Amino acid sequence: MYFELQETQRSVISLVGEWLLRDDSRINETTIEPCDEGTDTDSNNPLPNQTNDNLDTQIARIIDEEISIIEQDRRIDTEDSNTDYKRLGHVSKRALHQLLNLQGEPTPKGDPGEWKPTMSNKRSKKIIRSELNKQECMSEEEESTILDIGQLLPCERWSLYRLWRRRFGADCSYRIKDQLVLYNQLAERLGELRQMEDYHMLMNTKVIAMTTTGAAKYRNILHRIKPSIVIVEEAAEVLEAHIITSLSESCEHLILIGDHQQLRPKPAVYKLAQRYHLDVSLFERMLVNNLPCTRLETQHRMRPAIAKLIVPHIYPHLFNATSVEEYDNVRGIGGNLFFIHHKHAEMNTADTKSRKNIHEAEYLTALCRYLILQGYQNSEVTILTTYTGQMFEIKKRIISDEVTSGVRVTPVDNFQGEENDIILLSLVRSNEQGNAGFVKIANRICVALSRAKKGLFVIGDMQLMEEASSIWKEICTDLKTESKIVDGIPLFCQNHPETRICVVDVQDFKKAPNGVWYQAM
Repeated sequence: MYFELQETQRSVISLVGEWLLRDDSRINETTIEPCDEGTDTDSNNPLPNQTNDNLDTQIARIIDEEISIIEQDRRIDTEDSNTDYKRLGHVSKRALHQLLNLQGEPTPKGDPGEWKPTMSNKRSKKIIRSELNKQECMSEEEESTILDIGQLLPCERWSLYRLWRRRFGADCSYRIKDQLVLYNQLAERLGELRQMEDYHMLMNTKVIAMTTTGAAKYRNILHRIKPSIVIVEEAAEVLEAHIITSLSESCEHLILIGDHQQLRPKPAVYKLAQRYHLDVSLFERMLVNNLPCTRLETQHRMRPAIAKLIVPHIYPHLFNATSVEEYDNVRGIGGNLFFIHHKHAEMNTADTKSRKNIHEAEYLTALCRYLILQGYQNSEVTILTTYTGQMFEIKKRIISDEVTSGVRVTPVDNFQGEENDIILLSLVRSNEQGNAGFVKIANRICVALSRAKKGLFVIGDMQLMEEASSIWKEICTDLKTESKIVDGIPLFCQNHPETRICVVDVQDFKKAPNGVWYQAM
């Protein structure tokens, strides 16, 4: 059955091709030139009316297929002389040549369905494209005077074809509009049924978890369920409007959990954040207006040396849980916390309008590789960057090395609420203008310096940071007191602890290509 349908379609294709581009005794034998619109037929020789009924039947068969046929043939690469036609049947081969206006005759030997073109494909395509792009078509009055479409001139055939095409398109548009109305009605009904299904599933549930986007999407269901208690996690990073949509008239207790000293909400339009303070969350606004709140004062993530970076510079006081004092030291490095200072200038990235620092990218990639060779799993190390341009710069180096492939590289803004054993942080900014960009914003400083559990290694122009931000200045002062700002990070061999080197640039990592030393350097 399928084969018969294919053969029928091929016959229709052949019929359309032969009719539109059929040679005529009144036309040159080797080329078919489209004549100007409006050319009159010979009024002295009226066309016979012998096969009108049969032709009407043929037209009805081909009109549903001809538009898709033309579009398919227009996509054929006519420049390729080695086009594979083997998958086409003999009828469709012939129709394809005729539709492209390739006149010829069967080869004397071989497949009788093979036709030899005598007209260039490029010119044929140009003619067909010219005819298809024309808008003028035959009027209905002219159409009614036609007795035999087989006797029409080429320009008249194309003009009649465009009339059929316009009529067919109008009919399709009319039917589509009717179906669209029906579709919208059915889609609306289906949506109502799905909401009813969700409602019956959730009405007896004690705890419902969803995002703020889900709360807005299923607002009608929430109003029917009438939850009396609403808990919002990371509330300081959620737009106030998103929290409001999560509430209903039946809400009796709203619990907001978050940290307004970390990242703020991000309105889609930056000017709205500047003019109307839409980047201030409901959580922060309530705190600014002195509403009572409860602050958690014990942290269970960072080792004490790392926690001191944000206390008291960002948080007034913060206590350390007992568990964070029992962490092992980072293997192969002479300390768990270092800020590597450099003066290598940043660069702009043309494609993303972001920024990158090649020196920092190379250094952190080599340091990451060194840590993996010390026995850490790829999942235990994360590289954070302050700019997406730097993220891409590091990623292309990370994935090209089998040792480091799989290590996560992500911007600081995408890592809020997460943590890892070892964090490698690239600050990127280093320029003569002393511009630190948004790296000097207190909220980002807090997030960037509070993600590590066991080890934190930061690379950047610390002099620029110190001069650009009062918070960075206070942090750098404490770091200098403890000799944590260095030009090169100290490494040592676990097998030979007495063997140590200071890694100032990426070339120094070559002294320990496999992460260990066997003799003093």
